[in-house]
Amino acid sequence: MIQQIATSLYARVAVYLFFAAALIAINYFTPRTNFIQLISLYAILFGIYLYILFYWKDEKIIREAKIISVVFRVFLLFSIPNLSDDFYRFIWDGRISAAGFNPYLYTPQQIAEKQFYLSDSDHLTKHLFDQLNSQAYFTVYPPVPQFIFLSSHILSGEGFFNDIYFLRTFIILAETGTIYLLPKILAKQNLPSAHVLLYALNPLIIIELTGNLHFEAVMIFFLVIAIYFLLQKKYLISATAFGFAIATKLWPLMLLPFFIRYIGWKRSLVYACAALGTAAILYVPFYNEQILGNMQSSLQLYFSAFEFNAGLYYFFGWLTGFRHETRAWIQIILPFVVLISVVIMSLYYKKEKLFDYFLFVFLLYFLCATTVHPWYIAPLIFFACLTHYKFPVIWSFLIFFTYIAYQNSLYRENYFITGIEYILLASFLFYEYRQRKKLQVRA
Repeated sequence: MIQQIATSLYARVAVYLFFAAALIAINYFTPRTNFIQLISLYAILFGIYLYILFYWKDEKIIREAKIISVVFRVFLLFSIPNLSDDFYRFIWDGRISAAGFNPYLYTPQQIAEKQFYLSDSDHLTKHLFDQLNSQAYFTVYPPVPQFIFLSSHILSGEGFFNDIYFLRTFIILAETGTIYLLPKILAKQNLPSAHVLLYALNPLIIIELTGNLHFEAVMIFFLVIAIYFLLQKKYLISATAFGFAIATKLWPLMLLPFFIRYIGWKRSLVYACAALGTAAILYVPFYNEQILGNMQSSLQLYFSAFEFNAGLYYFFGWLTGFRHETRAWIQIILPFVVLISVVIMSLYYKKEKLFDYFLFVFLLYFLCATTVHPWYIAPLIFFACLTHYKFPVIWSFLIFFTYIAYQNSLYRENYFITGIEYILLASFLFYEYRQRKKLQVRA
């Protein structure tokens, strides 16, 4: 009876309307400084999301919800990102490329010092420069996003807001592709089709990727293509898509050993060369002998100078009294922990647990990272769809509380909130892992 009411047409329409209203309220009318309003609306969205996951199992309703999830993303087309200012750098890099400069060779500060931004024809305005949060750093965004930045500027003409709309259009297209292909992978893996809703209607995914223009959406789309064709045994297409994923965000490199183990050693060399070769080719238009050094300096600065919502890094820092020299050692050791763990997992690899490995590699990386913004964990939510683990869903709720750091103009992270976030995450992960082990023993 309850199931019939929860899945009735009237109930579904009400759910869609409430979800859309809360989504629009967050993205159009809630600055990140208004934490109470932000977290209240997010809690409403997440409650509706859990309701959908619990009750909506019918195939027809799932297909309907997939379509509506894309419509929700289109609703955000004309919003200005309100939880992150990274998009200003996206626009800047696109305009730098359009003006004939290599975005990997000049920092915004260097451009400003040369007064290139005074050229109205290049749209490198002082107003745009003043909004950048990384004026002294070389860009860290790989080629695929750079092509999108440039394309968006070319399509937008002179309008600043048009830049945003076209950037978002690319992301919506990527998200649509993910939502379309993901059920095909689920069917191939004999997983419930309802798992697609874990990703398609997750509030964090919609708000952070579509709403705030984060290119994890594009990386995930290429990973979906790579996985889909991997399962179809079309390895060259899979490797090419995987190369595009690497050239969108470097994270997928951690997964390459598992792709290689899946297809076997005989084909692995061809697969690895095709994937890495594709990524390398995408860098060719930007190639200059200074590029690697400039990107390395920005990445090194990012990993050493920035800290936000860190897990093990904060924990070990707390144990050692947050001494500067100790933290420097922790920053060196934790990446090696990730590297060694990936090697060990790939050596003890089991083919039927491919996506479990993907999930836990990314989990370990984020647990060891010095900076974990809410949108970073989007790949975990995607990989959760391909497994029976649900802890990324829980984390996608908990991590939103980190926006308390922005509730006034003086940024200040709340370490108590961060500690509670990771304690609850670890507790649920431990519980879920034990439950999975019990089920395996019974089987």
